[in-house]
Amino acid sequence: MKKRKTHFEGKIVEALGEIWDWLNIPKQELTAYIQYITQNAFCLSNYIKTLSDHLYRFAQVYPRWPVGIRFLLTTTADCKQKTLNVTSFCILMKGYPNFLQIDETYAWKDGVEGYVSASTQEGPSVDFLAPLFYKEEENFQPNLWVTVYLSALALSLRPAKTEVFKVSEGALYEMMLKEFLQENPDKTKKDFPCVKISTKEMTTLLATEDTSFYQYRAKILRVFSMDRFKEIEIFNLLVSLVGDNPKNSLTIHLYAKKNDLNGYTPKQGDFIEGLLWMYGTTHFMTGSVPTDDEYTE
Repeated sequence: MKKRKTHFEGKIVEALGEIWDWLNIPKQELTAYIQYITQNAFCLSNYIKTLSDHLYRFAQVYPRWPVGIRFLLTTTADCKQKTLNVTSFCILMKGYPNFLQIDETYAWKDGVEGYVSASTQEGPSVDFLAPLFYKEEENFQPNLWVTVYLSALALSLRPAKTEVFKVSEGALYEMMLKEFLQENPDKTKKDFPCVKISTKEMTTLLATEDTSFYQYRAKILRVFSMDRFKEIEIFNLLVSLVGDNPKNSLTIHLYAKKNDLNGYTPKQGDFIEGLLWMYGTTHFMTGSVPTDDEYTE
C-alpha cells in the first residue's frame, strides 16, 4: 500500500512532557502542582463541550488574570457521579497573528490537543501544537485561510553566532559570476573572487525529528515585560523567524526562562538561536498582542 503523503515534518508524538522539563518541576511534585491549579483556576465558559448525556469537557486557566503565559487544564466531568478527571494539562501563551492557509490537521487520541500544518502565501510552512484543538477544529479546516496566533516555548536560547561561508558553485555562484563578467568585460572567470555569505543578518527555521519542534535563528523585534510566575522569571520576545513581508514571513512570541539563558539578557535587534516548540490558536484570549506600555528595552 502506498504511503499517504503528509504535510507534517517530523514524527508525530502525542506527549506534553517537555512542559514539565521547561518549568523544571520534579515529577514527584506534579500532582501537588495540578491540584493547586485545579483549585485556583478560572473556568472558560466558552470552552464547555458536551460529550454525552452526562459527560462534559471544559477548560480552566490559571492564573485568572490575563498574562503572557497561563496554564491550561482540560477536564472531563461526570455530572451523575460528580467526578472530575484531568484530561490534559498544557500551556496557553499570547501569540502573534499570522495569516496562514491550513494544509493538514491531526487530532490527538485524548480528544483535546491536535497538530496543525499550515503555510504562508508565498513562503514557508509551519507545524504547530494546537492546545485547544477540540474547540477550534472547525477553524483549522484544510485549505481555509485563517489568522493563527503563533507562540513558542524556547527550549534553548543563546546569542546567534555569525559565520561566513564561501560559495564556489551552484545557482547563486553562477548568478554572481554572470553579473561580474557583465560589469567587467575585460575579466575572466579566473578573476572572479569566491562568493562569501555571512549569517550575520540571517534568520532560519529548520524542522527537527519531532513535529512542531524547530531549530531557529531569529531576530528580536521587541522585548515585553512579564510578571514573574511564582519564582520563575520569563522573557516574552517578539521575534522574526523567516521572511520579510506579510506574505512570506513568520513572526511569533517566544517565551524564554531567564535561568536558561546563562546570564544573557535579550535585547531588541539581537539575533538569537536555539530550539523551540511551536504553538498556535485561533482564540482571541490567547491572541491579544501586548500594548506599548508593556514594552521594555
